[in-house]
Amino acid sequence: MVQPIPFNEIRTIYPMINGRGYPDTVNPDPLPPTQNPDYTPDTTYQSQKISALVGGGASADKKVVQGDRLLIRLSNLGVADYYTVTALGLPMKVVGGGARQLRGPTGKDLYYDTASVTLGGGESVEVMIDTAGVAPGTYFLYTTNLNFLSNNQDDNGGMMTEIVISAPGA
Repeated sequence: MVQPIPFNEIRTIYPMINGRGYPDTVNPDPLPPTQNPDYTPDTTYQSQKISALVGGGASADKKVVQGDRLLIRLSNLGVADYYTVTALGLPMKVVGGGARQLRGPTGKDLYYDTASVTLGGGESVEVMIDTAGVAPGTYFLYTTNLNFLSNNQDDNGGMMTEIVISAPGA
């Protein structure tokens, strides 16, 4: 006998990016195992080993230099809510959806510029961010749905991370 999943009872109270809520999205390293509340002596793994911080940290392979282009896949793994995501100050171009490049039947690119992307349950969109002409600094990638900029009862957090753009040669 199969018991149906009660989708009508799902309550989204922890919206996340890469399995983390802000400010944990910008922590460069996961918690050491002994500081993880789910730690047991036989635990050999840590969840979310990779930070959602874009272009920050000491790692050279994560550094974003002014003039670089970023390809970011935004996915809504939930089924109950729509999310609108933006990165104020950064030009976004939608270049794909559902892990497919946006192309017409003749092969013509159907890319489009936008300031935000809205995702329904199960949807994904690929966004290109061109940092040419963008001032170096820290920019926020976040949901514009204010009720999702919290970690349940904690008003500071939620679906947000940072994109750090460095000056050339820095």
